Amino acid sequence: MFEAADLYRELLSERSDLVYPRFDLGVMLFEDKQYREALVQLHRAEEALPPDMRQLAREYIRQAEAVQAWHPSFNMNYEQTDNVNNASPSRDIVLNGRKWIKSEDSLPKRANGIRYELGVDRMFNIAGNHFARLGISGSGVHYWNARDFSEQAFHAEVGYRYRNSRLEWGFRPFVKQNRLGNNRYTANTGIALDYSRRLNEKWRSTQSFQYGRKQYHDEYLAKRYNSKTISVSGTFSYYAMPAWQLYGGISGMFDNTVEKEQASRRYGVSLGTVKILDGGLGLKLGAGYTKRIFKAPATLIYNFTRRDD
Repeated sequence: MFEAADLYRELLSERSDLVYPRFDLGVMLFEDKQYREALVQLHRAEEALPPDMRQLAREYIRQAEAVQAWHPSFNMNYEQTDNVNNASPSRDIVLNGRKWIKSEDSLPKRANGIRYELGVDRMFNIAGNHFARLGISGSGVHYWNARDFSEQAFHAEVGYRYRNSRLEWGFRPFVKQNRLGNNRYTANTGIALDYSRRLNEKWRSTQSFQYGRKQYHDEYLAKRYNSKTISVSGTFSYYAMPAWQLYGGISGMFDNTVEKEQASRRYGVSLGTVKILDGGLGLKLGAGYTKRIFKAPATLIYNFTRRDD
């Protein structure tokens, strides 16, 4: 594709009046994700084309502009939990022959609320195959009968991305602020990197890496739970049909907290399928398994290393 595009550019530099080669060049550039130059070529060829091809050129123009437009997202759903405070249901604690009875505040609490997410992002072609990306979002959950456990999160990121017809990769520095109740809770900063390549007409591989730092606003929590986190993942996707995708992947997450008994590593596998319906609606079905292993034994009461499956 690259050699053909160069030949068309050379031809058009000598014969700028040729319409069909200019249209073909615009389509090649569109397929190679070079939307900025594709729009220039397609706009120049558009009016000189016959009606049927003019309509096709306008469709390419519409798609190239849509890819680079602002894309809003919104999601809302009802949520109910019987244990919003993540407490043990056992009322009694027995240790070394002594018995304690927990207060009502220490038992599981029920909560009902609305989980929501609202965001907007844009990826636009700077030049050639180079893109810039911007994104901001807000999310959280509001419990009307347990407001102290309501959460809010604000996320912002900027990034660079390289894209062509075969592969894409990029990096995204990000910041995130979390609130619990009406108080500042954590601040997260980090960077995410990913690489995706089309192996053939049916298969694609994707790898990602993320490094992050979490800092708690409360001084006591910060001394225990401030952490540095590394996440890695690899996924293979199979396109049974253009609108039907099957995928499977593995992942790992390493959470290094100040307090070693809270530090952990997680390993996971996932399988799923995605189907795009007419009109752009999509269906997704997936399943996964994650194993979490803590780094050190709990020292207050128990003397064993926790594992979560």
